[in-house]
Amino acid sequence: MGAFLFALPIRLSVAGATGELENGILKAMNNCDPLTGSLSAIMARVLLAIVYLGLATRARPETPAVPEVSSPAAGKLRQALLLDHRHVILVVYDLPEIVAKVDELSGGELLRSVRIWKESEASGKPDWNAYKRPAELYARYLAAAREALGERQLDAIGSYSIRGAADDSEYASSRFPARLTRLFVSLGEPDLPGAHEVDYAHYVLLELPAPMRSGGAYKFEVARRGSISLLFDELRTVSRAIKVNQVGYLPNAAAKRAYLGAWGYSLGPLNFDHAREFHVVNARTGETALTGPVRLIERNPRFAPDPRRPEETERPPMYGEDVYAMDFTALKDEGEFFISVPGVGRSWTFRHASDVYGEAFYVTARGFFHQRAATALETPFTAWTRPKSPMHDTIYECDLIAFPPQAEPPKGFDRFDVVGATLDRSRMTREVAGGWYDAADWDRNQAHHVVALDLLNAFEAAPEKFADGQLHVPESGNGVPDILDEVRWGLECWRRGQDANGGISGFIEAASHPSYDDPESPFAFSPRTRWSSLMYAGVAAQFARLVKPYDPDAAALYGESARRAWIFGTDPGRSLGRVEIRARRQRGRGEPYALQWEERDEYS
Repeated sequence: MGAFLFALPIRLSVAGATGELENGILKAMNNCDPLTGSLSAIMARVLLAIVYLGLATRARPETPAVPEVSSPAAGKLRQALLLDHRHVILVVYDLPEIVAKVDELSGGELLRSVRIWKESEASGKPDWNAYKRPAELYARYLAAAREALGERQLDAIGSYSIRGAADDSEYASSRFPARLTRLFVSLGEPDLPGAHEVDYAHYVLLELPAPMRSGGAYKFEVARRGSISLLFDELRTVSRAIKVNQVGYLPNAAAKRAYLGAWGYSLGPLNFDHAREFHVVNARTGETALTGPVRLIERNPRFAPDPRRPEETERPPMYGEDVYAMDFTALKDEGEFFISVPGVGRSWTFRHASDVYGEAFYVTARGFFHQRAATALETPFTAWTRPKSPMHDTIYECDLIAFPPQAEPPKGFDRFDVVGATLDRSRMTREVAGGWYDAADWDRNQAHHVVALDLLNAFEAAPEKFADGQLHVPESGNGVPDILDEVRWGLECWRRGQDANGGISGFIEAASHPSYDDPESPFAFSPRTRWSSLMYAGVAAQFARLVKPYDPDAAALYGESARRAWIFGTDPGRSLGRVEIRARRQRGRGEPYALQWEERDEYS
């Protein structure tokens, strides 16, 4: 499946919260387009009470003088998305009809299977035949259902018409589009009973026969799908072809730019040569703060030449669109602004302020807090509470290798087969708190040191911007900047697993992707390697140096741990050498097998 996502900037915004700390949690306001807002749904889990921070707190201003407008949904038409005065994307959503038609063609078996599966799952006795049945029914009936619902008509120019006001000479009567193209865009996991695997919509890009007039309202009709209206207003209608930093810009930034361009899929890069100038408009007053030229940077840029294929046509496009830039570095006033381009539309509103990145930092850091491993998440530090799992702080040992990024695992390697076959319950380390979970499978691994390095480097670049109490974490108030407390949490599980020789593991893994407190899926350390020890040593040493002014004891603890890990990692005698990796099929329950791997000096 393709997508117009290159041409559709997603909008995220956060609304303020009031009240007591426990009840004043920020709610993520998904102001994205409903069909492109999955990123906001993910981030909603980590957006918390910014009003208590002070770093980026701000009240929402009054209604802007120039409000944004969007098209109302109508029937199967969910949105009309503007690109410019001649290009509009119609979003057609017919998945409910698809489900109903497949159910009808299957004699009601589709929804009956869904019901049986849900009831059996709830009873604790899942009926796996019912679980598999919808996929079988879709394989049999989906094509017929799509045909019956007239999906082919979506590719016919005659299925579409555009009409404007009576005084608009180009659209006083209905007209067909000049060209169109269509593709499926995934909307994520479906929330519709009976839907199969992926939620999706049809994104139909229409190239209009003539430009729309700014200030004009236009009605788009689609055969068998309904109609939808779009107001084309260069100061009010957001064009998905204009890209701005939606977090915002710093007034003293060395360069501030917005970009223009859109990928038209089979139509190729859309041409915006008609866009000659742009205006930076104050969203609160409606006044133009700055005007500048729209400059073409490059047409359909491609990746660097491949010596084996030097021809330009053999090089894949980078974006699939022509890139136009709008430089507004000269803007100095603080406030809320948007970019307006005649013949195109306007951008989302963005902030231009000295504290603009405070909120982004807070949201990101709170995301790490909510991924903390082997601990409970409790009020008053979060509204998304979680108990501590008894399975996550007693860690056993296994033969799983945490391979360096520059080393390929042996062919046929399966980490779960290795953990399942070699987990040793006779060797354990208790109270292994610390680290961050990896996605939703509860493991921890050496790649997370990159997170700690990013936080440490940010702190070292501007220590005056980070303070104790800034992130509302349990350690707040201990005299250490919260960002360093978060780094310490990320390192702590590895320090606690350090062996007598100074070696550091690179993985805490189970034999499956278990549920949070599954007693049948204990976790185990991977063997200590020179690579994993050196990675830890570098991060722990930097942490020890930076935390020393605030917590000398922590600096001494991690400094010594880093020294021991460094000695281990630089000693060729600590290499695993050539090892046999033992495993069993079916995650440790099946036939045994073995693989060969060698830890080489160059890996360290």
